[in-house]
Amino acid sequence: MLLKEVLEDLKYPDTKLFDEISQGFTLHGWMSESNVFPRETKRPEYTLDMVKNMAKGVNNMIYSQVVGTSDDDLSQKTWEKTLEEIGNNWVWRDVVSDVDVLVCNKKRKSESSMTAL
Repeated sequence: MLLKEVLEDLKYPDTKLFDEISQGFTLHGWMSESNVFPRETKRPEYTLDMVKNMAKGVNNMIYSQVVGTSDDDLSQKTWEKTLEEIGNNWVWRDVVSDVDVLVCNKKRKSESSMTAL
């Protein structure tokens, strides 16, 4: 609430910023206008049809990378982090959609005793 009061007191032009921070930003679609940064629209690099056409090959490549790892400890930690993300509703399994699915790759690396995803 303090941030909201500070922004209002400063008459910060992005009047929706606090609400968007508290609700969380969407990961897709258009961002709301901020009245702070210049409007610069950029066309997406790929169309939806292009992504759907690439999906099977990308999915197979990612699956091969995951299956091909020899670090069982890292795989287990990655799986546990994924379950944690599901528990936090940060990611979810789409079981109702009839659209093609594109698997996303998680960056996995082991740094001493810490696993970064």
